Amino acid sequence: MWKVINAIIVRKKITAFKNMNAIIIDVRTKEEFQTSSNPNSKNIPLDLIEANLKNFDPNKPIIVCCRSGHRSGIAAKIIRKHGFQKVLNGGPWQNTK
Repeated sequence: MWKVINAIIVRKKITAFKNMNAIIIDVRTKEEFQTSSNPNSKNIPLDLIEANLKNFDPNKPIIVCCRSGHRSGIAAKIIRKHGFQKVLNGGPWQNTK
């Protein structure tokens, strides 16, 4: 039951972030991303997130996604650690469609 409630909450947050023109970052590998992805997302594999932070707008909301939510959770923590305030772990990339 909690998984269902959490999924509903995350989807509502994703919608709210999208309404604020959030960027969507998919942290899966290039190969995973090429297989299937949200066409509105940008692929930056997890191991390249920190190196790409300089390209992020600190005033723009960020939704991070991956295959299951694990890597996106790690990426969201890294991004927040660098002072970004509006960062959401969107979980699986399908949630961001």
